[in-house]
Amino acid sequence: MPTRLLLALALASAIPLAACSRASAGTTTVAKDAKRYEGHGVVKLLDAASKTVLIAHEEIPGYMKAMTMGFVAKDAAQVQGIVAGDTVDFAFVDDDGTLRLEKITKK
Repeated sequence: MPTRLLLALALASAIPLAACSRASAGTTTVAKDAKRYEGHGVVKLLDAASKTVLIAHEEIPGYMKAMTMGFVAKDAAQVQGIVAGDTVDFAFVDDDGTLRLEKITKK
């Protein structure tokens, strides 16, 4: 199997794990003290069924250095029309370790 396909399969299986929260799995309520951030990056994988998006993002000032990580969308409509390879701007909330997309737009 080609290396890129193996990598894509490994990342796809990791998205749901990266997007899970120990306390709030299955809920969309955001804690009052959740911190909000904005970023810019490239969509690497999108799993509409689990509403997760894997984004290789630039540094997010005050949050973290550039890396690739998974985010949970509010609903499937939020990521409709977005595909792997799209460059996006996004805003998210860090809700006790669960990264919830508030908005995502193609550039």
